[in-house]
Amino acid sequence: DLERPSGHFERIPLLAGALLLFGLASVGLPGTFGFIAEDLLVQGSADDFPYLALALVVATAINGITVMRSFFSLFTGTKAPAGERDLTLREWATLSVVLAALLVAGIWPGPTVRWLGEIGGTTSVHGHE
Repeated sequence: DLERPSGHFERIPLLAGALLLFGLASVGLPGTFGFIAEDLLVQGSADDFPYLALALVVATAINGITVMRSFFSLFTGTKAPAGERDLTLREWATLSVVLAALLVAGIWPGPTVRWLGEIGGTTSVHGHE
């Protein structure tokens, strides 16, 4: 139920943190690879299609608000009845590897962008690192 805060953070903090980080990465949080994609879209469309660039920025802001609302609804507030379990070691290890890849690609995007450009043939990416 996303209408009322349910207070799950105390029992499942790793899952809560993973949801927050992956959710914000998916909407283009700076420092993640999602931001590079968002930045390239906005820069690529800003000159020829300024209204599209503005729409992209507004959509990103709305998506960020949605992720934050979901996080606060699911993990803050008064305690809910127990029964949930936090991430297992295997789940946490898997999420850590994916999160590390997102952060490394977001902080140092040059090699990944070049590699994707080689795969896709010709790209409009020039000088973004």
